[in-house]
Amino acid sequence: MWFAVGFTAACALGAYLLFDNFLLMIALLCLVAFVGCCFVKNKPAKIAAAILLGIFVGGFSMWGYRTFYLDTAKTAESVTAVRRVEITDYSRPTQQGISADGKIRLDGKSYKIRVYTDTVDTFSPGDVFIGSMELRFTGAGGEKGASYHQGDGIFLLGYAEKESTVVRAERIPNKYFAAQLRQKILNCLDSMFPEDTLGFARALLLGETDRLSYKADVDFQRSGIRHVVAVSGLHISILFSLVYLVTVRQRHLTLLLGIPVLLLFAAIAGFTPSVVRACVMQGLVVLALLVDREYDPPTALSSAVLVILIANPLTVTSVSFQLSVGCIVGMFLFSGKIHKFLYRGKIRSLGKGKGLLSSCVRWIVNSVSISVSATIVTVPLSAFYFGTVSVLSVLTNILTLWVVSTIFYGVMIACALGFLWPAAGKALAWCVSWLMRYVMLVADWISAIPFATVYTQSVYILAWLIFAYVLLAVFLICKKRKPLEFLCCIAVSLAICITCSCVEPYLDNYRVTVLDVGQGQCILLQSDGKTYMVDCGGSYGDSTSDAAIQQLCSQGVTKLDGLIVTEIAEEHTNAMENLMTQISVKRLYLPKGNDTIPLLDSNVPISRVGEDMVLEGSGFQITLFAPEDGESGMCVLFQAKKCDILITGDRDKAGEAALLRRTRLPKLEFLIAGDHGGKNATGTELLGATEPKTVVISSAKNSYRTPAKELLDRLDLYGIPVLRTDRQGTLILRG
Repeated sequence: MWFAVGFTAACALGAYLLFDNFLLMIALLCLVAFVGCCFVKNKPAKIAAAILLGIFVGGFSMWGYRTFYLDTAKTAESVTAVRRVEITDYSRPTQQGISADGKIRLDGKSYKIRVYTDTVDTFSPGDVFIGSMELRFTGAGGEKGASYHQGDGIFLLGYAEKESTVVRAERIPNKYFAAQLRQKILNCLDSMFPEDTLGFARALLLGETDRLSYKADVDFQRSGIRHVVAVSGLHISILFSLVYLVTVRQRHLTLLLGIPVLLLFAAIAGFTPSVVRACVMQGLVVLALLVDREYDPPTALSSAVLVILIANPLTVTSVSFQLSVGCIVGMFLFSGKIHKFLYRGKIRSLGKGKGLLSSCVRWIVNSVSISVSATIVTVPLSAFYFGTVSVLSVLTNILTLWVVSTIFYGVMIACALGFLWPAAGKALAWCVSWLMRYVMLVADWISAIPFATVYTQSVYILAWLIFAYVLLAVFLICKKRKPLEFLCCIAVSLAICITCSCVEPYLDNYRVTVLDVGQGQCILLQSDGKTYMVDCGGSYGDSTSDAAIQQLCSQGVTKLDGLIVTEIAEEHTNAMENLMTQISVKRLYLPKGNDTIPLLDSNVPISRVGEDMVLEGSGFQITLFAPEDGESGMCVLFQAKKCDILITGDRDKAGEAALLRRTRLPKLEFLIAGDHGGKNATGTELLGATEPKTVVISSAKNSYRTPAKELLDRLDLYGIPVLRTDRQGTLILRG
């Protein structure tokens, strides 16, 4: 176990902090220290020796992996050339076309690559894609920085140009049997389950969330049961319970059947880190039974971690890997103590016996102890990666996990029947769907409770999170522990921080939040207790709506007084539909003459802005400037006490000049640059007339188009300071 700790630490250092020769030097120093520890004969020295040896082996492996393997892929970055890619999985649709995973050979080395192309054709395993493409390296040191793909073993992204050739395989090779079986299972599920539960069925069985609605996905995350639709240890334990049942717990038979089942399921699930971890640990359980050895969970977890990291040391950066390992570590450290604390006194007396009440009490105590112990370790990871902390996850788990295993078995059996007897499969799928609707209903109900989830976008929630873990450390150190007082401190401090987060916006005369949504625009205008949103779109996909929802919910805002659309375009509207599944909108304001927006079918009242319109509050005024002749978009002027902010949408210089001819604009405190910082917007005429004190640019990181150098030069000429979301993230302007 201690060797695995050192090995993992070295991989983490190599992935996040240290590189190349420096990492090798650290590894060699640890080798020297290891030799020294070998001469000391006590337990701490043995532990230190194991950790140091692990750091040496892990650091040396990481150095070799980078030097002799990844550097070849890195040197191919940004080189456009004709490439040959063997497709290894079925293609998936994207906004611009399709993507497909495959293998590419560079200098005799094989790399996993994800190819993006604008073709409408589909790819199957065994097809060969030949075409000119630009490669992007996904590891550290690449031109655009490291991405999450490296944790999945995908070290290259290929962006294909139009001219390409696809050589179709006559038949799918046997080596892609798992991918073919996975696709057949998905197709079977598609034909068996109703539309409203199909996404849940696909996600539960195989972790395929592409058909899961945005609302359902957010409900699962906010209620704290997102792990149910991400194939993990829970699914492996449910699957192996079935194996135990079929083999009547006969050790040899369990081994003969269980190991192939684990391997096949892991292959079908794509050998994700969480699945591999669970499969290795479950396999060791069976082996321990077979050879009459004690099963040691820390050793089993360490073995699983080593298997994963030896295959790809950069898996240490995978969120799936970190959450999976974190859950198990939390259970090892805390579940026994929490169980002991809960299962005492009257609870213990109720839990004795074989009746229904006793079974329920024991199940609830076990569920709470496991859920809380796993949460203790995974909450910081969830807060860091997703900005969320589910407060009521324990309650949701108690209400839903008792039925998840039944649903899992039901989906599996329905799928099997679908191949043999489709009518029976559909009948069973219809029955199981009611249980699935129950889980989705509970998740919807819990997520709708105010502050069921809190967000680290609020500095107060972030402060509470830090305080809570400092308090936990103090609690664990103290000899005389008082759990109830500890829990009361956590609850009271959370209530105080939530109150501060909700009250603070009311203390400002105005607050304008320019969200970091990539190449797009999403702006919150707040004053006098009113909240309006200008546009909701960006290049970050669902993350755009996530950012908007989290920003609003962190302040306790669940209803917008108005949603203003300056331009009917993807970068202004593509997250609106998702937003409105979680946030209600009183009125939608659209530029007149645009009918190509799906939200027109919603029940939200719509105002067509064909003439200038003014929205007023006691301390603010929002002026909507209707489109000019030849223009398709609106401009928005927000005025509060001692603050004037202009949003020009996508208007170019000619559109800005037309606006200046029809109205007299005030001197501006802030100007939101038009067209996301494009070179043909925010011209000298507008700058000269409004004399903005600061210009704000909403654009994507590593964008080749914006902000344009021509615009930055103009602003520099006028001496105007610039704030940029691509560099500073979400911007809050307040006064």
